[in-house]
Amino acid sequence: MTSQGYSQRFFSDIFKNERNTPKKRSSYEKHSSIAYGVGTANYYGDLAPLGRIVKSTTQNINWNLSVDLTRHLTPHTSIRFGLSWIRLSGDDSNFENDPVYQPLFMRNAHFRNDIQELSAVGVYHFIREERAYTLRHQVMPYVFGGFSILHHNPVAQAPSGTPDVDAGEWVSLQPLGTEGQTLPTSTIAPYNLIVTNALVGLGCRVKLNKQWDIAYELGLRYLFTDYIDDVGGAYGDEAAMVANDPLSAILGHRELELVAVRTGVNREAAIRQWYADKGTPQSPSTPVIAFPTMPGTAAGGTRNFSSTINDMYLLNTIKLVFHISPQIKCPPTR
Repeated sequence: MTSQGYSQRFFSDIFKNERNTPKKRSSYEKHSSIAYGVGTANYYGDLAPLGRIVKSTTQNINWNLSVDLTRHLTPHTSIRFGLSWIRLSGDDSNFENDPVYQPLFMRNAHFRNDIQELSAVGVYHFIREERAYTLRHQVMPYVFGGFSILHHNPVAQAPSGTPDVDAGEWVSLQPLGTEGQTLPTSTIAPYNLIVTNALVGLGCRVKLNKQWDIAYELGLRYLFTDYIDDVGGAYGDEAAMVANDPLSAILGHRELELVAVRTGVNREAAIRQWYADKGTPQSPSTPVIAFPTMPGTAAGGTRNFSSTINDMYLLNTIKLVFHISPQIKCPPTR
């Protein structure tokens, strides 16, 4: 009987049932967190060149709102999905009295664009997270990168005297083809309103209590389009645009507007000086609207002054982060 009992115990140790074997506890407790963010948005592009980055940043401050869900997978890595609402804007009136960018002031374009962005990014934490989310460090710096898809729709205000449109009314620019895209003879297709971008950034979380953090993020988006501001190519043929759709010509050729719509800046003196510098001075009594096409703005002339770089925007965001408790698992029944 003793020999038989020993034998049973011996073979039982060899052929252990997995069900009866206690599982090793994971060294990291996966969990999720949700964050709500608010902050600023800065646009860089044809109406805000990187060559004057300080002014482009301070003169084009808008807002962003966001909500995102993060899955914490390992002590150093997470994956995050986010939805953001972003407003961007730019105005050539910012180049008044700037001799380097005087052609942009004479172009007299402006825009506003409200963007809806859906993003997917990977996050890397420089400091290893503890096994349980409640034991996380007080300060957690990190970097992130990924891609997003967004919907945009640039608009601009119509000047006074525009047929069938009130002065100051915001008008969608893409359907008009302000660079001649909608002309029957055009070889350029209208730009897409759904585009993608690549994004990179850095941030830092600070622990507030057991489940709440506050975080700061700085994220740069590089767009795979140059038309977030409706400016990306050459001037369209003004006469053909007037014949096809007068509104497209009015909003695509704004060089001779006496007053900048958004800022109220009087442009008449600058326009007359521009003609004088080009060797075609006009009498002060000659109406500006009677001037010929401004030099450099005829069909094929350069409307895009940063053709080698697509548009970008920068987000500064403060986030409130809530860590969701992982599901509680009951021990196996013996």
